[in-house]
Amino acid sequence: MATTSRRLFHPVGTLRSVLLYAAAATVMACGGADQRPRSRDSAIAWPDTASAEWIAYSIAGRPVIPGTRVTLETSPGGVGGYTGCNWYGARRGDIHRGLEMTARACTRPTGIDEQERRFANALQRATTAAIRHDSLVLRDSSGVEVLAFVLRRPSPVNPAQLVGTSWRLRASTMPGLDTTRATLRFSSDSVSGFGGCRNLTGTYAARGDRLRFTYIAMGSLECRRDRARDAEELLTTALGETEHFDIRDGSLLLTTFGGDTLRFSPQ
Repeated sequence: MATTSRRLFHPVGTLRSVLLYAAAATVMACGGADQRPRSRDSAIAWPDTASAEWIAYSIAGRPVIPGTRVTLETSPGGVGGYTGCNWYGARRGDIHRGLEMTARACTRPTGIDEQERRFANALQRATTAAIRHDSLVLRDSSGVEVLAFVLRRPSPVNPAQLVGTSWRLRASTMPGLDTTRATLRFSSDSVSGFGGCRNLTGTYAARGDRLRFTYIAMGSLECRRDRARDAEELLTTALGETEHFDIRDGSLLLTTFGGDTLRFSPQ
């Protein structure tokens, strides 16, 4: 995803300084026809104060662009998440005044900027909410559905499962990554490994199935092979945007804010 600097909706200064970050899950492709509340809906107060993570599948009556991921996280303090390009947040009571948002400009896929604008406008217009099975539906003051989300359920993993493990990257949904040589080794709070051209070191923080690589540095400045350097930069970007992890069938799965997955096997 190519990015350039821009500003939208009361931006904040850094990519990590919004109020809340949101979740990773499979995006459901679904139509977004407007619907009035029905008997099986359970009305809730909005903004919701329960701590939950949601993945958008309908924005202003349109399905989410395939390959993009838009999230919402609710909490007692406010709401926040990821628009598919930028991170956003708002305190309770401030949503209708505008969202604080980071300042990346994304050019791919086509329509991502317009989708982000529709999402921000729809979220600010929402006045009522209802739970329908595992879905959250937001409506405006006239009762028109403006946003619909599916609940993300956390993976039952423990960060202690990472400590002392070593992994080699085997597959990724991000094109251009070196899936033959990149490695990661975890200690109690630090990570080391090989990026495909240079050794790397860093730190991480984990809680539940949430995982953040808080610092990544390369062991040297030199990398004489252009393709290896490009692949390594993609890897460090993916690590920097990792949000969740899972250990499944002997593999380590890292999921980014944008929904990309990196699969590692034991080394």
